[in-house]
Amino acid sequence: MTLDASAYKSTRVGLFTYFFGICGAVLTLAGVLPATLICLAADLQVSVHDTIFLVVILLLVFSLSGFAGQLLCFSIPPETDARLFLSIAVALRLAAIAMNVFVTQSVGNMIPSIAALSFFPSLLSNICFLLFLKQVTRYLNEPAVELRVTRFFAFVFALIILLALCIGIQTMLISLPGNQSLSSAIGLVLGCFLVFARIALTISYAGLVLDTARALPPINVRRTPDARLLAIPCGSD
Repeated sequence: MTLDASAYKSTRVGLFTYFFGICGAVLTLAGVLPATLICLAADLQVSVHDTIFLVVILLLVFSLSGFAGQLLCFSIPPETDARLFLSIAVALRLAAIAMNVFVTQSVGNMIPSIAALSFFPSLLSNICFLLFLKQVTRYLNEPAVELRVTRFFAFVFALIILLALCIGIQTMLISLPGNQSLSSAIGLVLGCFLVFARIALTISYAGLVLDTARALPPINVRRTPDARLLAIPCGSD
């Protein structure tokens, strides 16, 4: 596989930009609770409306950064057969950003349904982008990164099944008399588990993006010599 390193420069920059957007969004969400506690301890008069608005704006900025990074990834050569997944991921990301903008403009009377709906195109966009990464790493002959992407999908699938089972058990307990406290306890444990699972998945997802960026040429490219150069001439008598 002969690769032109210059053709992958924009893709590498795009992946790093996308990685920056993921990290910024995670730090924003992780900093909400400490910042709120600091404001309460310092007796600062910060309204809930202002806090929500600031968080939404920061998330929108980092989401746009990730969107710009995905656009830069279109420089990936067509022979990788990865542009289709990237196109779908970008379209879904654009839909999620449009929903977030609508929520930001309506922050005076927050619309939870729109905020919740924006989660689904964002999730589907991440899945399609993972398929893009899998296709790229397969073309670059990076089995270690490709295997990590496959394991990530398997973990998400197992998590969905576990979540469905827990919700089913909780729903069954609610319908039975005298099990409301147990159902509430299961709901609390499930909520905490989902928070930690979301953090772990986000960190792993960001690591896959970073590993793919590092795998692009000229970092670890291997040029296969032409088959004619490998021919060993036979000596003549």
